[in-house]
Amino acid sequence: MAGPSETIDAAYLGPRGSYSELALTKFLHPQRSLPCNSFTEVFQAVLEERVTCGFVPLENILQGPITETLDLLFEHHGKLHIETCYTLDIVHCLGAAPGTAIADLRSVHSHEQGFRQCSRFLAAHLAQAEQVVTRSTAQAAESLRQKDIKDAGVIAAEQTLTELGFSILARDIADQPGNRTRFAVIRKGPAPADSARPRPITGASSEFVTYIIIDPGRDRQGLLFELLELISVRHGVNLKFIHSRPDPRGIYVFHLNLEGHVSEPRITACLDALREYCRSTTGETAELIICGSYRQQRFHELPFNTVGIVGGDGAMGKWFRTLFEHAGLEVLVTEKEGGLPLSELAERSDVVLLSVPMSSAVAVAEELIPHLRAEHLVVENCSIKSCVLPTLLSASDRKFEILGVHTLFADDIPSLRDENIIITRTDSHGPKAQAFEDLLYKHGARLTAFTIEEHDRLSACFQSLLQCIMLALAETIRTSIPSEELLEPFSTPNSRALLGVLKRVVNQSENLIVDLQSLNDQYPRVRHRFLEVLFRTVAQLDQGDLSELIASANASKAYFR
Repeated sequence: MAGPSETIDAAYLGPRGSYSELALTKFLHPQRSLPCNSFTEVFQAVLEERVTCGFVPLENILQGPITETLDLLFEHHGKLHIETCYTLDIVHCLGAAPGTAIADLRSVHSHEQGFRQCSRFLAAHLAQAEQVVTRSTAQAAESLRQKDIKDAGVIAAEQTLTELGFSILARDIADQPGNRTRFAVIRKGPAPADSARPRPITGASSEFVTYIIIDPGRDRQGLLFELLELISVRHGVNLKFIHSRPDPRGIYVFHLNLEGHVSEPRITACLDALREYCRSTTGETAELIICGSYRQQRFHELPFNTVGIVGGDGAMGKWFRTLFEHAGLEVLVTEKEGGLPLSELAERSDVVLLSVPMSSAVAVAEELIPHLRAEHLVVENCSIKSCVLPTLLSASDRKFEILGVHTLFADDIPSLRDENIIITRTDSHGPKAQAFEDLLYKHGARLTAFTIEEHDRLSACFQSLLQCIMLALAETIRTSIPSEELLEPFSTPNSRALLGVLKRVVNQSENLIVDLQSLNDQYPRVRHRFLEVLFRTVAQLDQGDLSELIASANASKAYFR
């Protein structure tokens, strides 16, 4: 044990060479560390202040939560907290004494997680070999090295195996590629309210997670449903993780990760509501435990970090900026009146979003294209897809990804939940474009994919034609009725809804009116079809013939159910 003046930086599950030590060394670079024989010893070392912090695995991408860690977090709640997390790639390898082949192995030694995560490889290549479970992968390797058993293999990290003199018989043998483990740094004391907060936060930010535990105290029918409804429905907080652990009292304790920081207004309100639920609804049998707020360490990171918005000071540009910042992305902006030059914005961005008027989108795209790299994703948010997508697709030596989106809402929506976004995929659709779609979907958007032609045909009806009809109706009402006040005595729920749409349309910018009425190549056909129907109907009405109008209404009833 270290003397009074010798501070030990961290305790971890040993022995040396374990994945815990590899992760600890990589992320915290401790000068002195304490290998422990169990998770309980790690937690006890933190509580007794024999070490500055503990370093324990929290969750594996293949096997899920590390239940021993969860149970100890609950057992010692209020006495310690999670300060931060790190994610390590876990690459299992099969090692053996030099000169040994896989066919020679009669036994395989490893931690139980190693066996679970490599079950397919073992079934295919070592089905007859005995599986000897040890307290860690490193302990298995060290034990075999000392015993010098020639016909035994070991599953551990390649670095550990090579340092101990083993030959590598097979690399990356986990059941699935991309195996990772999330490790937690635990410190003594309750979770501070402002932990891991580098700057003020005004909205729910997916940069952070807040780890909470709900202890029901005793069984209650419907409790979990009520908790989830309170979190997700009433407060709109995204749930990242939920796991239940059995308790000796005959109940289950719930571990949850809420996306956002404990100091954010939405998270604060949600936690207050959970406390009130625990106090009043359950009769004070339940308890809310906060284990800490810290930056997320995702198993799958977004394939981009920086988004450059062309038109970032416009209404939708500002809306996108808020979305991206809450997703933990860096945002750069350029505008006609200022901001970064387009060349610099492209140089510093992974994704470039065009949020500019349709009439100027082509010119912006042509200026942007020479500055694009193969690693770029270009996203255009235009109401007409034949406006700029063909220009991007026709770029010579094109290697960058291209995605079309059409946000069918205004910039005043509180969230993306249940809002429609049209996606236009191209032959340049790749992993970044898919990740961009996934980001929109994650925040609640309803995504529908259409080709350029399909989108513009539907847009011709729902936007260009509807806009034209509303403007014509506004002109008719305005020139037929002296003042808007005279409309109120004749208003109905339907007319009030229609007038609401009419007012939104007449208050659109002149640029949008001009663009929707002039840039959609499929609009003239739709417009003339509408005029044919209208003129025919009016001519029949002038002749006192309502039969065609009634027949049309009846046919439409089946369509508009």
